[in-house]
Amino acid sequence: MPSQNKEPESSPDKLLSSPLSTGGLGSVFEMKVQSGLLASLLVRAHLPFFDRATICELQFQSELKGYATDDVLVVAEDQTGGRRRQLWTIKHKIAFTEKDPVFEKVISETWSDYSDPKTFTTGQDAIVLATATGSSKSLHIVHLLESARASLNSADFDIRLRVDGVISKEAKAYYDLFFSALKEVSGDSNLSSEVVWRYLRGFHWVRFDFDQIASQNEACFKTMLSLGLKRETSETGESLWNRVFKWVADKNPRAGNITRESLPVEWHDFCATLAHHHESGAISRLVEHSKKHLARVQKHIGKEQQIQVERKDLIRSLAYTLENHPVTLVSGSAGTGKSAATFMALEQSKSHCPCFVFQAREFACSHIDEALGKMRIDEPLSRACPRSGLFEKSAF
Repeated sequence: MPSQNKEPESSPDKLLSSPLSTGGLGSVFEMKVQSGLLASLLVRAHLPFFDRATICELQFQSELKGYATDDVLVVAEDQTGGRRRQLWTIKHKIAFTEKDPVFEKVISETWSDYSDPKTFTTGQDAIVLATATGSSKSLHIVHLLESARASLNSADFDIRLRVDGVISKEAKAYYDLFFSALKEVSGDSNLSSEVVWRYLRGFHWVRFDFDQIASQNEACFKTMLSLGLKRETSETGESLWNRVFKWVADKNPRAGNITRESLPVEWHDFCATLAHHHESGAISRLVEHSKKHLARVQKHIGKEQQIQVERKDLIRSLAYTLENHPVTLVSGSAGTGKSAATFMALEQSKSHCPCFVFQAREFACSHIDEALGKMRIDEPLSRACPRSGLFEKSAF
């Protein structure tokens, strides 16, 4: 006998909603970014944008502490014990246009905190916009922000904006967009270019690919967690990441304030910090090896007078190239100062990352592990390389 319970017929007018259209994907994205920050807190990983600093406290939904930038307040501690803040605003999608409400909200909230000395210290704290991976246009925004940070002062930044070829036309257009938006939210039509320059110096944009199935960022966080696991545990980087994400999903609606000591006790039982990876082993020996090479680089002419050749434009251009391109080849005749110019450019562009220096002849071996062995590095390349990934950037 046919069943009386018929399956409802699907209607073309009633299509299933995707997480993207309903906003669910944005919520998951936000929690994954927060999970990445929490994972960094757990293993004491280095924090992006700050030199030699680690997270000591997280505050989800930071509006409760009087901040307008209401996603995550990150409190970091450096090696001297000094504390600095990062104000994270997490948006799954944003369009850097005058009419985009998300962009308008980001500028309004971040300016409110930036202009209040109680919530932001200029030159010390940072504003961080976290979004999903952007289009090719994003390179011009990154170019603008990095150029502001590379400038010695507001006047230097103005020169970069005026001179053709230093900053792209698209980046200049985004500068005008930021300037106009900041005038609007500040209510000051005479807002100075120096104030805008200082704001841009403290503004960072980071992109995550968490909305992709094969997320490289998620894989990096899992790898980072696996490096912190104790040898006797059966946990893996993936299983610990799942624990962290579940904990964040539960804690976020409650606007939790988190320190490493407040994390679940069992996490401490099977997970240590990454301090030993940074302070000893392959990384420290590579840094020590590099210092010997850098000590031989002559940045001055003469032993008594110490004359330095004026090459500001060259060093500025080289610093920009090093910052924006994965591979840079510096060529020139012997004795023209290639090494000195490169070293000075590295100091200017990558001051927040380790610099590993080698001579080509050091790799005249049958295998790269043999070359590393001569540098007193007893770990194979397969183990040494992932540790450089613990840093935001590294220069070779």
